[in-house]
Amino acid sequence: MTTRNGSISQHVEYIAFGEVLFEEHSSSFSSSYLFNGKELDRETNLSYYSARYYDAKTSLWLNIDPLAEKMPAYGTYVFNFNNPVRFTDPTGLEGEDSIDPPSKKKDFDLSKQDGFYRRHGDYVNSDSKGFSGVTIGYNKEKKNFSTKSNVKLFNVEGKNVSGRYSKSLSAKARGIHGETKNRLGTEDFNIFYNAEGSVLYAEATADNGILTGETGKYGFNFGGGAEAGAFKGEVNSGVTYFGFKMATTKGGCIECVGAAANVGIYFDAKKGNLVIKGTEMLGLEIGAKLGVLVEIPIVKITEKVVKTFNK
Repeated sequence: MTTRNGSISQHVEYIAFGEVLFEEHSSSFSSSYLFNGKELDRETNLSYYSARYYDAKTSLWLNIDPLAEKMPAYGTYVFNFNNPVRFTDPTGLEGEDSIDPPSKKKDFDLSKQDGFYRRHGDYVNSDSKGFSGVTIGYNKEKKNFSTKSNVKLFNVEGKNVSGRYSKSLSAKARGIHGETKNRLGTEDFNIFYNAEGSVLYAEATADNGILTGETGKYGFNFGGGAEAGAFKGEVNSGVTYFGFKMATTKGGCIECVGAAANVGIYFDAKKGNLVIKGTEMLGLEIGAKLGVLVEIPIVKITEKVVKTFNK
């Protein structure tokens, strides 16, 4: 802390979790706003973070996190996910990533993304009721080149669960979509690759799971009670159908995720693919054959186009 003319009046150094390591003053004035700019009660040695008090000496909160149900993998008294170098918690409710703060807008590579938790470089909060308006993707435009690869998920109802692959629950999904669109060349002469897959409306009542990241999979598996109003998987290319995989399923269980699934749509972060699965139980014939697995290599197509362009 400095005076109006820039002279140092108070100098404080901290360990990572906020305990004062060293403190000196050039006058009798001593500010009570110290670590993270939070007010320190000198009598109790607790810092006030609006929602609760923090004890820097023990590196623990004084009371349970009001949003504890959102972060079941962490202790309810843990400060900044036990990583205060990376995370900050200005309100005492939920840690925020300082590496990629919400105010920082940027494009990022889909192949380096690991889930449905970011939007245009921002963190998108998930809660016990599910997700809303989440998208990940990579988009770039140049004079003779454009690429667009996205996986989007909107208006999802259901509990955000963790555990082995997924857990049974009642869930709804309205508008889940994945696409890749790439162009090489000018508007008049170009090579293009388009691949698209979506479940425009799906509702399920039994044996359903929201995939939340184990084995790199994010999306949904719907069980025997699933119904869908529109289900499609399609691809078209100005050159070939390269990189697009379709295979007949047996019992709707190609690459089953933990348990038999009759229909599902999810993004496989490890493969970079959007996977759509359907079986005869759904009775669907809207843009996709019954009992078909559609696997769209969103990342692979994008990277191949970019690589070709950079030759």
